[in-house]
Amino acid sequence: MHTGENIEAPTRDLPAVRVGRRDDLDGICEVQRRAGRSSSEKFTNAISDAIGDSKRLVVVAEAAGELAGWATTRYWPDHEAAAPAGHYLMGITVAPDQRRLGIGRSLIGARVEWIHHRADSVMFFANARNTASLTAHQRWPFHEISRGPEFRGVKFEGGLGLLLRAQLN
Repeated sequence: MHTGENIEAPTRDLPAVRVGRRDDLDGICEVQRRAGRSSSEKFTNAISDAIGDSKRLVVVAEAAGELAGWATTRYWPDHEAAAPAGHYLMGITVAPDQRRLGIGRSLIGARVEWIHHRADSVMFFANARNTASLTAHQRWPFHEISRGPEFRGVKFEGGLGLLLRAQLN
C-alpha cells in the first residue's frame, strides 16, 4: 500500500479515505480539538509513531476539501489478560460537524480491509456506554469476547468495557 493511495473509493454516500501522512498531523489535531479531545504532544507523537510503523495503519477521511476524521490500528503480538494478541481497531475521531455522514463507517471499513490482508480476525474495544461506536461497528460480524474495566491499558469510565472480535476469513 502506498502513502496517499485511496483505500476505499468514494461514492456519493461515502467520503474519500486514504492512508495518513505526517503532513496530516495538524489536521488530525484540529479534528481532535473540534471534537473536544486531546491533541497534546503525547497524542501527536503517538500518531506520528503510528504513521511510521509498518504494522499499523492511520487513515484519514476528507470531505469538502478538509480533514473530517481519522482512525488508526494497533498490532499487539502478545496476549494480555483478556485481550488476545492481534490487530485492533484503535482511535477514531470524526469532526462534530461531519458526523452521521458515513465518515466513521468509511474509516472502520478501510481499517478492517487493511487488517483482512494481514490477519484472520480483527478486534476492538469500547466503553459499554459508547452506543455510537458499538452501533457503527455492527456492519461487520463483531461478537463480544470479554467484558472488563480495562483492556490494553485503557480504563473505561463507568468501569465496563467490551472487547469484540470479527472473523475475517
